Amino acid sequence: MGSFARSWQLAKESARILLADKELIFFPVLSATISFIAVLILTGILAGIGLFVPGAANALSNESNNTGTVGGFVILFIFYLVTSFIVTYFSSGLVGAALIRLRGGDPNFGDGIRIANQHVGPIFVFAILSATVGVLTAIIRGNQRNRNIARSVAAGLTEFAWNLASFLAVPIIVSRPVGAPEALKESTLLLKKTWGEQIIGNAGIGVVFAIPFILLVIGGIFGIVALASAGQGTAALVLLALVIILIALLAVIQTALTGIYKAAVYLYAAEHVETPAFDPALVRTAFQPVRA
Repeated sequence: MGSFARSWQLAKESARILLADKELIFFPVLSATISFIAVLILTGILAGIGLFVPGAANALSNESNNTGTVGGFVILFIFYLVTSFIVTYFSSGLVGAALIRLRGGDPNFGDGIRIANQHVGPIFVFAILSATVGVLTAIIRGNQRNRNIARSVAAGLTEFAWNLASFLAVPIIVSRPVGAPEALKESTLLLKKTWGEQIIGNAGIGVVFAIPFILLVIGGIFGIVALASAGQGTAALVLLALVIILIALLAVIQTALTGIYKAAVYLYAAEHVETPAFDPALVRTAFQPVRA
């Protein structure tokens, strides 16, 4: 079985675990909901204290002088930090609960929250690192005036490198008494051992959801335009709401499967543990060190 086929199978095994522990879906749901609320609250606070005046708006888009740019990136860092902490916190709960299942246990939502609470310090530090990378990426990308293909490619590669290097950081954080920098370092080392499975498997999960995402967007656009052109404004709004809900549902399921997949990659790559939740033969052939 080829690498992509193995990773595809592992993605399906992840879906089977999600079906067995449906409460795991609450982690990405709460992550998205609370992140949205937090952004609204932050926006309101910043607007209330007068930071969202025209000068600050220019600073956020990196189109002002150096002083304004610094202020804009500080605001951007705050947004990144808050949302990254929320996402990492609930991702830690999801991965922690998934690890319990993979080890033969029967987790519930409370188990995941307990695990996340136990590691809230490293989670916060990891959020700081993630927010810093986000701001650096924004600096590299530049604003509308100085943005070009080279800068966009460099920014994209920076994001890609961070996503790969940090792929197993959360499973390590919730499994061991280590800090975020140590988890990031070990994640990078494990990446070198199992890079094919991590990249292909995560891409495989993305490919599974890319098709319905595209169909929903294209079909939704055509349907909304057709209904609006026919004078069915209410029906068009209903269809728009339905498309948004379905896209959000797909995103939530994809996030849950990716978290389970991360837990599986960590368990086999770092602890060499086989579990009845996954096909043992598949696991033995899937997670092998990369040959030099």
